[in-house]
Amino acid sequence: MGLGMVAFAWVRQPWHTDPVFLLLGTGFACVHTITLGKIVARWFVRHRARAMAVATLGASLGGTLLVPLNAAVLERWGVTAGGATLAAIAIGLIMPLALWVVKDGPEAVGPHPEGNVAVATEAEAPTEASADGAIWTVPEAIQTQAFWALTLSFSLGMIAQSGYLVHQVMFLQLTFGLLGAASVVTVTTIAGTVGRLIFAVYGNRWQPRYMSSAMLLLQAASFILLASGYGAWSLIAGSAIFGFTMGIIVMLHPLATAQCFGEKTFGRIYGPVYLGIRIGAAFGPLLMGTLYALLGSYCPVWIGVALALGLAAVGIRWATPPERHPVVQTHPSLG
Repeated sequence: MGLGMVAFAWVRQPWHTDPVFLLLGTGFACVHTITLGKIVARWFVRHRARAMAVATLGASLGGTLLVPLNAAVLERWGVTAGGATLAAIAIGLIMPLALWVVKDGPEAVGPHPEGNVAVATEAEAPTEASADGAIWTVPEAIQTQAFWALTLSFSLGMIAQSGYLVHQVMFLQLTFGLLGAASVVTVTTIAGTVGRLIFAVYGNRWQPRYMSSAMLLLQAASFILLASGYGAWSLIAGSAIFGFTMGIIVMLHPLATAQCFGEKTFGRIYGPVYLGIRIGAAFGPLLMGTLYALLGSYCPVWIGVALALGLAAVGIRWATPPERHPVVQTHPSLG
């Protein structure tokens, strides 16, 4: 990520952006929910949703502080200073934490998940609502409806999220200007922080698939509001609702996967699910940019996105824990 940000200083031709974003995208993917979700799933069982919400608050904090900071640096000192500033912040924060603070799982320091043997044993016991006791392989998981419901629904959701995040400033700049658009982005990330805080308190009370469906529908409503053309306040409100739902949906990716396939094989199954999600993220900005170029307006694009999110909200209802008997280890003396 740091190398990609610094490399922006040497961008002179449009094609130069391809290797730069390849660096940025690779770094981002490796510190996103595929890594964070795996660590949280190993450390927490009963309070996994709350832990995931708290762990992702940094994303909201970063968006709140760094977007206006970067816009100001870009306007005053240019792209080189802006990229170098973000690179220094990313490297200075992420590397020390990764090397000396974060542990992949509780086995690195001794205790069971959440530090309590009794709680962990009770929470890890397979129930009708959880698949934590099952051992899944990728070929087995791919044959279930839950895998495809998770992958396709969240992929559609990520098309909407990544596409709007890339186009948000350009879309809002038509009304607010650059710094004004950056301020609305800050509102978006503040709303995301509020969503994460609410989810941290109440997230364990709802099944991930029901929460995912509700948040996808609410995000669809935010795009309808963005397309309504009612003026500046509708754009601010639509962006705020989008931000509120965005943070929660990102947390629900790993939580819904862990609910379906269990924490024991979460990393193995979430890898291909996350691949589908990232494919959606990769094509979202291109798809929206192409539609905007063809239609000449963002309004029909946002309507199409709202319809896709509605489809995802229906599809995620099929992400139920598949039927699978857990692997039972027998005592050697019993054969």
